Order: sequence, then structure tokens, then C-alpha cells
Amino acid sequence: MKKKSVVVFITVFLLFLLLPAVNGFAGDRFRLSVRANYLAPADTNFKDIYGSGVLFPGLKAEFTFSKSLYAWADAGFFSISGTTPVLEWDAKSNQTFLSGGVGYIYNAPGKLSVKCELGLLYAGYKEESLDDVLNDSSIGFKIGGGLVYDLGKSFFGEFFVGYLTASDTIDDISIKLGGFHTGIGVGVKF
Repeated sequence: MKKKSVVVFITVFLLFLLLPAVNGFAGDRFRLSVRANYLAPADTNFKDIYGSGVLFPGLKAEFTFSKSLYAWADAGFFSISGTTPVLEWDAKSNQTFLSGGVGYIYNAPGKLSVKCELGLLYAGYKEESLDDVLNDSSIGFKIGGGLVYDLGKSFFGEFFVGYLTASDTIDDISIKLGGFHTGIGVGVKF
């Protein structure tokens, strides 16, 4: 039931962001970007099996509703293979990050802008190892910020940093999902 309510929430939120752009009411208030993400996982067991970081693609939508405030939705996913440290068995992890929240942007004179964001995070995961499959999800938070550089009237580049945090318990063992997050992106303004 928890998964369905989160998926419904994020779907409604994304529709909220996309509807003004589709109807032509957004002007240049709507932004869509494609991102290259790097995650340094917070969980030490994950690092032992899969390494100290993972690259993955992402997509982000933003809708500005005042001069400096905006709503955003972000999605990213990865699949990675590794080896368990003691038994050296093959392991595979699939993770999905869906998040949404609000942000503040400071439009500095010139082409550079600075932004800060805070939002909710849905972290879904599937772990396959030792002939066992774990499939679950957790809710957490995302905090971040970045720099946006206008590449013209309709295009922009961005650099971002942040932290994703969610946790879950499996057989009385606490796991951490997320970690330090950074990356670059390119996007278009509508």
C-alpha cells in the first residue's frame, strides 16, 4: 500500500508540473533537464559489494510559480553488479530514486543562477545475492543546490550537489539508501 500511494503522489506531482507546459501557459517558467548523476553511497555494506560510487542517468522537471520559487520533480535509476566480500558470490542491485519538492533560485546578474532545494525522496530497491531477492522501498529526504548557466534564451547547463537519505530495515539489519549526490545536466526552458 505504501508503494502505491507514493507512486500516485509522484504521478500527480509530475502531471502538475507538465500540465501548464502542455497547455501553453508556462511561458519560460517550465524547465526540463537530462542529467548525469554520481552517487557516493552512504551504506558501507553497499560500498563493500559494489564500490564507492555509481553513475546513473536522470531527468528533472521544474515549474517556477514566482520570481524565485519553483516546484520540482526528479527521477533517476541504476543497475549495478558486484561481488560479496566473503563468499565472493555475484550480486546485483537495482535502485530507483523519485523525488519532488520546492526550491529557491537566485538569478544573479548575467547568465549565472544559484539554487537551493528541499524535497521528499522515494527510494526503491531490488537486491539479488546468494540466491535471494530483496525488493522494497523507503521514504526519505533530498537536499541540494547548484549552479545554472544560461546557454542562450532556451537552453541551460547545470552543476548540482546534494544528499539523498532514506533507510530501511531487513532482518533486523539497518540499511541506508542514498548518499552524497552530484552531477551535471543540460536542459531546455519552455
